[in-house]
Amino acid sequence: MNADAMPVCDSLAREIEYLIRAGATHVDAPNIGSDVLDVIDAFVARFLALPSEQARHTLVLWCAHTWLMDCWEHTPRLLFTSPEAGCGKTRALTVTKHLVPRPDHVADLTPAALYHSIDEALELKGGRPTVLFDEFDTVFGTAEEGKIRNEDMRRLINAGHDRSETVARKMGQKTKRFQVYSPVALAGKMAVDDVPATIRTRSIAIPMQRRRPEDNIERWNRHTSAAEAEPLRWLLQCWAELVHSHAIEFVGLDRPVLPKGIEDRDADVWEPLLAVAELAGGHWPEPARVTAVTAVTAAGVNAMPSEGMQLLWEIQAIFDRLRIGHISSRQLVKELDDTGEFGWSKLPAQRAGIKMAKILKGYGVGPVSFRDGTKTFKGYQRYSFADAWLRYPPPSGDNGDNGDNGGGRR
Repeated sequence: MNADAMPVCDSLAREIEYLIRAGATHVDAPNIGSDVLDVIDAFVARFLALPSEQARHTLVLWCAHTWLMDCWEHTPRLLFTSPEAGCGKTRALTVTKHLVPRPDHVADLTPAALYHSIDEALELKGGRPTVLFDEFDTVFGTAEEGKIRNEDMRRLINAGHDRSETVARKMGQKTKRFQVYSPVALAGKMAVDDVPATIRTRSIAIPMQRRRPEDNIERWNRHTSAAEAEPLRWLLQCWAELVHSHAIEFVGLDRPVLPKGIEDRDADVWEPLLAVAELAGGHWPEPARVTAVTAVTAAGVNAMPSEGMQLLWEIQAIFDRLRIGHISSRQLVKELDDTGEFGWSKLPAQRAGIKMAKILKGYGVGPVSFRDGTKTFKGYQRYSFADAWLRYPPPSGDNGDNGDNGGGRR
């Protein structure tokens, strides 16, 4: 640890030790958590060229949350990605390793090894491990491949996000349920969009890039740097002990109050980190809230829409453009083919219509029969899409006119 940080760390350590022995809590020293996180933040800044100060704060909050795992209902996956090698992902996992409880840093992991590792740590080491999974890009296929490999690992990583989830496995003649709730950090040379969507939505992503010439960071020495990290790791552990009982009550009282726009899965992901920031106090809560809103907003804007959502939006545009209240399935397929988005022209019209109907059925939209003179044909009415368009609006947020006739997106 550098000379300037040592006195601060020692002073904090003595103060926390005194509070614990006296039966006090962090409320008796309301800014002590902020001071602890500041020391951790300064240490991280020495060794990692993260994309922003907000990203570094997120990493610090994530490390702190791993010491309070029984306080949360969910644990966010921390995701380091990069377009090229040499962007600092492994370094990020290495630094993280020395700040979290029971680190399990691996570059190759099977589903069985993961749930056995968690089980053994709970039984033999007194708590859940913090899994640090490097070279994560080798596990799944890319988005271009259109198919996810290693579904068992995907489901396991997803399940471990939720405190209530277990996996059942046959062990001899008996079935054993393994607890899989545990903090996981992942690093891979891949695009964020190549991460399976169900993992991506349970994660906080930190996109890494190669550092610039002016990024002045220190070389990580596995002996001296690791030794410097040890008292900081202990400091986090002690602070977690100090706030533990209050943290359980704090979260149980529906705190922290989440910023507007952070709901559902996003709330599950960010609540532990925002809670840590509020427990720490000082200058940490407000920037954490801003970071959460910014990250959630960016993820929504940059998210790759599913084929079904794209289909809904294109159909809405077709109804708006043609100003009609209904359309035959055959004509709708032709109009969609003209957009070039779906590539159904290679399919016979009937098969393309069946594929379209199957996708739309998932959104509660189905074809109906129409009569045109003496002919009857299958097609879709505009108003049948009203609910789906309301639930899955296009990125602009403009739902258009969902009436029976005409209208148009303004």
